[in-house]
Order: sequence, then structure tokens, then C-alpha cells
Amino acid sequence: MQSVEKIAYQHRGGFCFELNFSFCWLLRSLGYEARLALADVGCKQETPAHVVILVDEISLPSSSTTTSSSNDDDEDGDNSDDDCTTAILVDVGFGCPGVCDVLLPLQYKHVITDPHGDIFRFDVDNIGSINQEKNSKTIIGNDAIATDIANPFSRYNTILYRTRIDTGKEEPMYRFHSDDKLDYDNEEFAAGLHRVLNISQTFSGKRLCVVSTDKGHITLGRDYIKWVEQWKTLQVLITELGSVKEQLAVNRELQSEKDELERRLRDAQNHAKQSDASETQLDVHKEELEQRLRVAEDNCATFEKELQETNMELGGLKQNLDEAEQIELQNEELVSRLRDMSEEMADTARLQENLKAIQSAMIQKDEMVRFNTKF
Repeated sequence: MQSVEKIAYQHRGGFCFELNFSFCWLLRSLGYEARLALADVGCKQETPAHVVILVDEISLPSSSTTTSSSNDDDEDGDNSDDDCTTAILVDVGFGCPGVCDVLLPLQYKHVITDPHGDIFRFDVDNIGSINQEKNSKTIIGNDAIATDIANPFSRYNTILYRTRIDTGKEEPMYRFHSDDKLDYDNEEFAAGLHRVLNISQTFSGKRLCVVSTDKGHITLGRDYIKWVEQWKTLQVLITELGSVKEQLAVNRELQSEKDELERRLRDAQNHAKQSDASETQLDVHKEELEQRLRVAEDNCATFEKELQETNMELGGLKQNLDEAEQIELQNEELVSRLRDMSEEMADTARLQENLKAIQSAMIQKDEMVRFNTKF
């Protein structure tokens, strides 16, 4: 429930265990038959550390969600365009964009294309049977459908493959068991979560935000913003976010020092009322504290001004991006107008040809009239 509070009310993100656990809870609350499955990213993790959601009894139009990889029709000649009931894979917590942007029905002889142009498919054959050698070192384990409980890498029966639009190369994304229905406190989840939080530095060692777009994603790091479309990096902005954070940290330290000085000043004033110390010494001590307080306030003001300037620069960058998008829209409008003008010119040319043909026919008619008149 802490993850739900963090995501729903604090509007924050998270990694796969937080996002998929919370989304599975939401789906179940809405009445869906949702279950959790352990996944092995890349089919080569020593400790599988990913979780996916499988939702059963989903009715989908097969022709609208998948494209068959075979040209064979059903035995009765039907192309199977009717609605079908199947399980679908839902993964809103995968670190790399793409999987969360498309429904992935568990139909093993179909391929699915996402809005970015990447192609996905499922396979239940031996690991490496498609585009991989069976004993390839890129995939740990020999058989995706083995049932050897002692071997954690032989408990899976399904592999999700992806062909990226930029490379055209098919690679395994992860593998899982299509019948998994694991509890939140499952021991395998605990081992994977331990790896994510205590061993791997991917999520616990840095702050990272990834947002999907129509054709790709935007990644916000500590000191950069990166735009990617169809796996091609369009723009990377090196921001001052890192220095801003440092300034904020220094500002907090200065504020803390200011608070401490004010406390000491109050203590000195109270002590002056209760002490027999000389008035001169108290005045000197008070003046010293006030001077240090003024310095601390000046430093705070300086850092606040620098922070405002940095925010203005970031605002200028955003305005430039908005102007670029407006120019692109104008260019698209001009192209559309040029196409319309080209069509109008083509129509005019056809009319001119028809006019010439009519004039030629009239000339021939006049010649025939003169000929008949003559004879």
C-alpha cells in the first residue's frame, strides 16, 4: 500500500515491483483476473528480478491486435477475424519503453507491432530455437519448458521476443511462465527485490525518469534530458539540474546555519537578562552574531538569485522547443497546400488539353464545310 500511496497520491514513479504490484492490485479491484509472474530479463539474469502481470479472459478482436505470421487459414476456411478470449501480458514497469505501449495477447503464432514500429512475439519452444543456437551463451539454461525445480533457469515456458525497428534484429526481452500466479510475498519476488535494492545500482544508485511518447520516449537524468524517436536520439540537453541541486543543498545548509545563529542570538539575549556579564561584552557578542547572520542572509539571497536565473534558462529552452514544434506544424501545412496546388495545376493542364482537342475538332469541321460547299 505504500507503493500505491506513492504512485497515486504523490504522483511519483517507481520500478517494476512497485508499478506492476500496484497496477495488479488496481486491476483486481476493478474485477479483472490478474496474476503476477516472475520474469528473467534478457534470459540471462543470475537472480531473476522482474515481475509482469498476466490478465486472463480478455476478449479482443484478433485482427485488430495481432498480425498472423502464417498465411494458413483455419480448416473451415475462416480467417479467424472474430473476437477471441485470451490472456494478455501487461507490463507497466519495464525500464525500457515499448512494452507498456501495446496489448500483448498470449497467442504464440502471431506478431504484434507497437506504435513505435517494434515487433513483438511470444515463443514456447526451446530457448534459442528461433534465431539463437540452442546452447548459445547469451541465454542461460537449455530448455524454456523444463520443470527442474532445482534449476531456477528452467522454470519458464514462454519467451517474449522483440525486433527493434532501427536494427531489425530479433532479441529475447525476457522469459516467464504463462501459468504463474504468485503471491506478493513470494520467495522468488523477495530474492529479485533484494537484488534490485541491494546489489544492482540501476534503480537504487541514481534517479531516472522515463516517459513514453507517440514514437519513442523522453528520459530525464540527473543532468540531461534526452528525446528518442524510434530508437534514434533526436536531442540531448545538458541542464543545470545538477548544479541546482548542489545550490539547494548549500542553501539548506546556510538556512540551517541561519536558524542556529538566530537560536544562539535569542539565547544570548535571554542570557543577558539573567546574567551579570558586562553590557559591553554582550553588545560585542550580539554584534558578531548579527554580522554572521547578515552574511548568511546575503549568501541565501545570492543562491536564490542564481536558482531563479537557472529556472529562467530552462524556461527559455522549453519555449524554443515549443517554437520548433510550431514551425514543424507550419511546414506540414505548407506541404499540404503545395499538394493542393499541384492537383489544381494538373486539373488545369487537363482542361487545356481538352480545349485544344475541341479547337482542333472545330477546325476540321470548318474544313469539311468548305469542302462540301466547294463541290
